[in-house]
Amino acid sequence: MQARRLFLATAVLAALVFASLNAGAQNVRPEFREPVTLASKAGILEVRLTARQGQATLDTVAKPVKNFLLFGYELIRGTASDGKMSGDNMYPAPTLQVFPGETLIVHLENDLNGLSIRDYFSPQYMAKGQPVPIYPEQMTSSPMNLHVHGVHVSPKGNADNVLLHIPAGMANTYTYNIPANMPVHKFAFTIILQEPAQTSAKLKIC
Repeated sequence: MQARRLFLATAVLAALVFASLNAGAQNVRPEFREPVTLASKAGILEVRLTARQGQATLDTVAKPVKNFLLFGYELIRGTASDGKMSGDNMYPAPTLQVFPGETLIVHLENDLNGLSIRDYFSPQYMAKGQPVPIYPEQMTSSPMNLHVHGVHVSPKGNADNVLLHIPAGMANTYTYNIPANMPVHKFAFTIILQEPAQTSAKLKIC
């Protein structure tokens, strides 16, 4: 009888633990999950990234946030952790994973046209010699660029040139030849807009 009670108590405890773990798994909010990882294949990762204005659902606010910087991707050469060759309206952007000695190719498309952000402006675009108004004209489009932090790559050509401005409606191809002796680490991509830079993607060198 005592052994039976011990067995039942153990079974109940195991069921409670399982239920608790299962509930915890169901309560994991999507905002805290790792974004999709796009990894190299045969030494190359080639991906098309598109940046656009959109609406995002965040855990920190009750209602969807409008005028958010969202990303879409198309995997050209490589593999995806979710098995999908494309994705859209994503925040943050996918994690890009390459190994030392490999090549990363990013086709960045600027789709930041028709912006409706009321306070999005840049005084540096005022005409030379003209006074800067208190309320400058709203920008309805934005140039952008792609820049990496901590990666030992050249700024020449279409690599890590921070002086590039890709106008809205245009695209640019960035080719990063990762050195074979590059330290293994996680680095940040910065999507550079005319407002303060926004770090919105991650580069992982394994």
